[in-house]
Amino acid sequence: MGCIPSGQVPRMTTRFYVGSYAERSEQGIALCELDGERKRISVLARYGGVKNPIYFARHPKMPILYSCAEKEDGEAAVAAWRIGENGALTLAGITGDGGRGCCHVCVNADGTALAASNYGDGSLSLFRIEGDGTVLSLSDRKVHKGKSVHWRRQQEAHVHFAAFAGQELFSCDLGEDRIWHYRLGERGILTEQAPQYHTAAGDGPRHLVLDRDRKRIYCITEMGANVTVIDAETGRNLQRLRSIPEEVDLRSLPVGDFDAYGAAIRMTEDGERVLASNRGDDSISVFAVGARGILHRLSVQKTGGVMPRDVILAGDTVLAAHQVSGTVTALAWNAERTALERTQAELSFPRAVALLLA
Repeated sequence: MGCIPSGQVPRMTTRFYVGSYAERSEQGIALCELDGERKRISVLARYGGVKNPIYFARHPKMPILYSCAEKEDGEAAVAAWRIGENGALTLAGITGDGGRGCCHVCVNADGTALAASNYGDGSLSLFRIEGDGTVLSLSDRKVHKGKSVHWRRQQEAHVHFAAFAGQELFSCDLGEDRIWHYRLGERGILTEQAPQYHTAAGDGPRHLVLDRDRKRIYCITEMGANVTVIDAETGRNLQRLRSIPEEVDLRSLPVGDFDAYGAAIRMTEDGERVLASNRGDDSISVFAVGARGILHRLSVQKTGGVMPRDVILAGDTVLAAHQVSGTVTALAWNAERTALERTQAELSFPRAVALLLA
């Protein structure tokens, strides 16, 4: 075993899960490892038995992973997985939520509640998490009924995402150009709170992040291809900034029939950077967070794949999952954290869309 030269710190390997659009008979989840030099991504294990595990959430206190799922009759569902030694997964159960098209799951900070967002029927399902974390009991279900101006994408509600912040829950509805604001009660019931939030007509809010003080909401929109900054206390929109550079003509991008541009949005732990993935342009935009939470675009980097969906932060590395090319790529921060750079590491995984650190 060789010695590490003085002054050099070895990079540790990074383990993570990949989820995909997959049939129940396929192995749609993989446990992967990125080597310390960002030259190779390896698959350590694959797991099946769940249809369309396209988003993940981890229990904050117990070794349990949750994923989107779909039952045999098409009902939206949530799968619970036990996490074993070195990140190995064992399917513990699948619970239906009464909706259609589960596309996102999240868990609150104390591990007592899980929210599932259902794109297909515009519903938000809330579960109590009981026992060892694998038991889910439906406690509330909100079915949104609004619409907006887009002639194809917004003729009905489409709940795309939810995020807990303490006892509050924020839910992106692409079909309504609205971010619903709820409060979680002791019995697992959601009640609407003021203010409610809206994006520009036709933009289609998809995902969001809140800053550490919960004063600003950063929402990436799917059709609008921008990031909207919202004052969480007043509901006032502070900024609407294109995520894809202004010089790019959105009409020229090869996104197919879904007008699918903006995808994922993440904030660094220190709150100084926001990252957004751009489908069609196949890139990640890096923004600096300035005074009063206003964003300034620093750079845009091609991800090396086609149709980047989820992106996650892993120290000085950013991982991107690509639905169309079926790849996961690793990008590295530059020294100033103003831009990302491509690395050699790339994994082939069909219809890859979800990522979570193991």
